[in-house]
Amino acid sequence: MSLLPPNKPFVIDQAHLRRARNLARESGRSVISELEHLHNGSADELAQQLAALFGMVAVDQAGLAALTPAFDLLPLSLARRWGCLLLREADGTLVGVLADPFDPDLQLWLNGQARGAVLMRLTSSADLRSYLASYPAQTAADTAPADRDADALVVDIARDLLQRAMRR
Repeated sequence: MSLLPPNKPFVIDQAHLRRARNLARESGRSVISELEHLHNGSADELAQQLAALFGMVAVDQAGLAALTPAFDLLPLSLARRWGCLLLREADGTLVGVLADPFDPDLQLWLNGQARGAVLMRLTSSADLRSYLASYPAQTAADTAPADRDADALVVDIARDLLQRAMRR
């Protein structure tokens, strides 16, 4: 009779990152999607491990709820489209929240939307989706000037071109 060891969440190391990158290249999905699939722990544990790896702070659902959305800088429609947030702490400090630390372009774009540097925080994809879903589809603060939509389109095209180039 063979006893298998208990199924413990793995600690992300270079081998796991390499495997996730290879799987992402083969599947066309993102590295974070592959890590979420490979990781057998909770989504919050994965976010905490990745945050530590990237020198970021992890934030969970309760942490997100404690911050105020900055939809005046990043409208809800763009936040949903790009999978990120700009939030304000009680003292007014801007915080960028994302679920994919492997996307430096998204971090730069968030800084651009904020018109300056922001503190970057990492959350799980599930917590981010849940937070974004908690707001109605149309809010008064969700009306963005046309130039922001044009900027987002340019960034979208540039990101797509960069991703294609990196796959080669």
